[in-house]
Amino acid sequence: MDAAIAQFSASWRMCSSGYTTGISARGNGIEPDGYGRSSATGSVTFKLAPHVSLDLRGYWTDARNDFDGFAGDSAVYGLTREWSGYAGINFDLFDGRVTNRVAVTQIDTDRQNFDPARTIRALNFDAHGSVRRYEYQGTANLSQHMQVIFGAEREEQRMTSASPSNSTAPYLLTPNGADTNSLFGQVRATVVTGLTLEAGVRHADRSRFGASTVASGGLVYTPDDGATVLRASYDEGFKAPSLYQLFSLYGDGGLKPEQAKGWQVGIEHALGQKFHASATWFARDTDNLIDFAFCPTSGTLPAACYVPGTSTTRFGYYANVKRSRAKGIELTAEWRLGAFFANANYSWVSAQDRSEGSSDLGRQLARVPRHLANVEAGIELPSGIRASAAARHSGATFDRAGSAQVLPGYWLVDMRAQWAVAKGLVLQGRIENLTDKVYETANGYSSLRRTAYIGIRSQF
Repeated sequence: MDAAIAQFSASWRMCSSGYTTGISARGNGIEPDGYGRSSATGSVTFKLAPHVSLDLRGYWTDARNDFDGFAGDSAVYGLTREWSGYAGINFDLFDGRVTNRVAVTQIDTDRQNFDPARTIRALNFDAHGSVRRYEYQGTANLSQHMQVIFGAEREEQRMTSASPSNSTAPYLLTPNGADTNSLFGQVRATVVTGLTLEAGVRHADRSRFGASTVASGGLVYTPDDGATVLRASYDEGFKAPSLYQLFSLYGDGGLKPEQAKGWQVGIEHALGQKFHASATWFARDTDNLIDFAFCPTSGTLPAACYVPGTSTTRFGYYANVKRSRAKGIELTAEWRLGAFFANANYSWVSAQDRSEGSSDLGRQLARVPRHLANVEAGIELPSGIRASAAARHSGATFDRAGSAQVLPGYWLVDMRAQWAVAKGLVLQGRIENLTDKVYETANGYSSLRRTAYIGIRSQF
């Protein structure tokens, strides 16, 4: 009995947070559109036996956000409530050479939008969605140099939605759903000292789009025990449209799945703990890329600018870009000398519409910056004080497909600090957009100006 009690143990963690802010959603608005969120998360792990454990996790959030209308400031607001739960059991077989995980996950989301200016019914959007996933994953360590990962999944998506009219007539929540069954496997092997090869395959059968199989492969090589690392990989992807993209007010039931093929090669090198740098070159071709298309503001509207089956107009809809091609390079560097540290990264991304006959043929995809950069420098003292200054850069982008509107690039400056007051207790604070920069990530929409945060993090 005493031995059985000794084998049982439990560990847990809990966290809660609250957030509130308010800026005008429209760039030319006056009144602040508030946003508030409360959330909580927790997890507990029970060790039931030497090679058996049970994981339980949960997450809950409740948020409210205010909107602006096309004509300017408005009293419209939305409520979003979400919770998720996870239960998984982990167990080993064959003296630990095969580890197993069996789990189920449930995610539920409720969204409602209200317009107090409507004369009859304030509710003008109502949607409820859920995702349930059943999973099994096994890992077999066949030898010191070879590992096999395999498993199966089933995912069940459900959504009901409606955009109630401004009348006393009852409205119906229209249900839609999609199921996906998947099998996957991956092999990882160290064939010679310093060289590891990896290959994987995934087969999925979708209730709305049929079956697909994608593959991946790669290698990692180090000639000097990890100081220099060379990487190369090839990946395929398949992404079915979400239920919202298919059946919401802005959906298109004729959307096709996205399919992609890409590769990347890279090198990284470290000089002890003082310096580390890496460079990665990548390319990816995507067919049927799903993007949001905006309707024209004048002239005759195309059929896609009407809610399917109605005469109600909409300002945009989800559509397939027939083909896109992305390529680029990512550079990173980290440096440390005593208490001083610095890090930086830069990305150059060419992401073009490659659809034959498109008016955007050869042009950078909307809202995909060609240049991105981050840099940070500061000091970290043995007393537990860490302080730094950082800058973020996003290059100019086109606002939307088919439009010549350009969103200017911008730099944002941040200040960050934290102090480990005692073991397990940290005070932290930061100021974002220190120079109070005015910038836009979408034309006509505001972004946060200078903002200060302060908090306490503890663990015990």
